[in-house]
Order: sequence, then structure tokens, then C-alpha cells
Amino acid sequence: MNLSIQQLLYFKYVVDTGSLTQAAAACFVSQPALSMQLKKMEDETGLILIDRSRQPMLPTEAGKKVYQYAQQILGKMNELEDSLSTFKDSVEGQLHIGIIPTLAPYLLPHFIGNFTKAYPKLQIRISELKTENIIRKINTDQLDAGILITPIKEPYIKEQPLFYEEFKAYIKTSDKKIAAKEFISMEELLDHRLWMLEEGNCFRDQTINLCGIAQTNYREGYFNYESGNIETLLRMVDTEGGVTLVPELATIGFNAKQQRMVKQIGKSAQHPVREVSLVYSREHHKKNLLDKLKSCIIDSLPDEVKHTGKIVPVIKK
Repeated sequence: MNLSIQQLLYFKYVVDTGSLTQAAAACFVSQPALSMQLKKMEDETGLILIDRSRQPMLPTEAGKKVYQYAQQILGKMNELEDSLSTFKDSVEGQLHIGIIPTLAPYLLPHFIGNFTKAYPKLQIRISELKTENIIRKINTDQLDAGILITPIKEPYIKEQPLFYEEFKAYIKTSDKKIAAKEFISMEELLDHRLWMLEEGNCFRDQTINLCGIAQTNYREGYFNYESGNIETLLRMVDTEGGVTLVPELATIGFNAKQQRMVKQIGKSAQHPVREVSLVYSREHHKKNLLDKLKSCIIDSLPDEVKHTGKIVPVIKK
């Protein structure tokens, strides 16, 4: 039997995605080319490996066995590639990273340029995804790592904390005393209309935990609008008043007027923070590259976020 590494890779993506179209896109080949290689595999083995009558497509019993070995073989090939790279002066290869939407626009500009300049022969691909999709893709080897909020307590995922980012209140109020303050209490915050991210965002879950609000029992008048975008929430506060919680990196670069609307939450020395981590499979073969990525991110961070605080849990109440 003669199956190529390329065929095994195509087959793995078909099983992972359940779709010839998605698998072809992930492998950067045309769908007919991928289908032809899949047919060659079945001709070579004399077995039907994929049930094409199902949507999404599923592997047959024989296909499941091929998939099991394909994962092992492709994993060993990647390990070999990384091992051989240690004999080279330059860092080469590919790195596919997932990052959550409430981090991507604020964190990426700080480190991605430095990282690509430091390792020009390394191909890095960034995908903006929600936490559950990042974890799923790491577990199915579709991502090398993710940058997200921890702790997540996934049994097969390694968490490497990068920094601790404060929660800030962004408020437009008619109360001149509150407007002049540097700090705002939770009671003062909740006296205002609260604008929040939509469900499915971990930042929303942390906001609810921080504010002590039950998921299904909001006090009347708390919420007026829910958005999937922090920038939209900021603009709603600008135009309609009220308050929203924002991650600290989002406030860097604010103009003077916007900075006056930013308040620290509480007067305690331990301000509420979210733990931002690099996560990956515990046995990941690209550990060397991920260590370099971690170092680059930490070195590129602005001084404002290099602190500790009281971590707000991600888990829904």
C-alpha cells in the first residue's frame, strides 16, 4: 500500500471539517484536486473511507482507523520538521494561532510586527475565533495555539499566562462628581445604563461575574443594547451615555476626552483583571516556536498592562 503524506493530510482535513469544500480551502487546493486524491486513497486501500451521503461527511469504520494513523504519522512528521529546524540558524516553519475578538484588535498590533521581523522565514497565520472554537481546533490539530482568557481548566490544554489586563469602566454621566473621579465603585457603576457584549463572549461572562449580576435576572434598566464589538459599545456610550466595561488595552491610544471617561473600578490595590494566556496542546511539538512567540508578546507589551490584580473568573454564574 502506498499512501502519501499529502493524501493523509487531505484526508485528515476532510474528517476534521466534514466537508470537501472546507478541507480544500484549508489545504489551499481545489476541491476536484482534493477529491481525486481521496479517491486514489480509496482505490489504493480497496475500501470506502468517507461516507459522502452524510452531511457533514463522516469517516467509515475503515476511515476512522486511517484517520487515527494519519494523526500519528502527521504528528511525527511535524516533530521531525521541528527537530531538524534546530540545526538551522534561522527559525522556519508554520504557526497557526487563534485569538479571541476582544484581544485581537488591541494586542496584535503590539507584537505581530516585531515577531515577523524577528523570524521572517516563519509563516504565521492568525485566525480570530471565540474561545470554544479555539479549544476545539487545538484539540483537532487545526491550530497550533491560542491567545485567550484563562483559567479554562481544559484537561489536554497547557496554559501559559502572558499578562494581566485590568477591567476599566468607560462612562458618560451627568453626575459631575462621578465624572471628576478617577475611581468608580460598583454601586456607582450599576446606577448607570450598562452596555454589554452579546452572549458567547468570555468578556461578557466576566462582566456579569464582576458586577455580581445573575445571567437570567438582570435588574430592570441595566441593559439597553448588546453588541458583539467593543468599539460599538464605546460609541454607544459616547452618544447615548451610560457605562460599559472595557479591557485596558482598548483604552491605550484614547484621546484626552476619552481618557477622562475611563475610570478604575474600586479603590482596592487589587483591581479586577483578566488573565491573558497562550494555550496549546500539552504535548505540542512546536513548543520551541511557541516559547519564542510568548517571549515576543511579553517583551512587546506596553508598561500599562504589566501588573497583577484580582482575577475575574470566566465561568458563567
